[in-house]
Amino acid sequence: PNDVLSLLKVLWFEDSKQVIDEFLPSLYSDRNDFGINPKTQREYFPASPHQTPIYWLLTFTFSDTVSFIIDFINETSEIYFNTNTDRDIKKIEVVIQGNSYVQISSSTLWNSYRGNSDVPYVFASILMALEKYLLDTFEETHLKVFEDNLLIILKQSKSVAVSAVVA
Repeated sequence: PNDVLSLLKVLWFEDSKQVIDEFLPSLYSDRNDFGINPKTQREYFPASPHQTPIYWLLTFTFSDTVSFIIDFINETSEIYFNTNTDRDIKKIEVVIQGNSYVQISSSTLWNSYRGNSDVPYVFASILMALEKYLLDTFEETHLKVFEDNLLIILKQSKSVAVSAVVA
């Protein structure tokens, strides 16, 4: 499973040497504001919990896969924050158990796990897989363990995209 996660990171992140045509609107080019490899844009349509191997990886190695999800969403959300001119996007303070955490927030990120937001399909599919896994395993997981896992996810997330799934 860890080899698969390493491979996904290589496949899904945009090559930093790639030249992006800034003169074409994003609708007509492969440019995206998340730093995700443009070739993956069409490979994960439509967004769904089963479009990527993430759901199945969660069943085999939950901790490693959650770390991958959080790292991926944090990094791509930061790129989105730095490249987007949307007035809706901002950094907010979230207080969890008396400690403050900063998360990138926008309606686009908050709604992305529902598939009704303008995010890359792979981004939405990863979040949908996390949601499905959490819903599928809730009843069979000891409540304290489940709550602890949710708190870890919330504390490590730097994007409301992940927080929306947990909420």
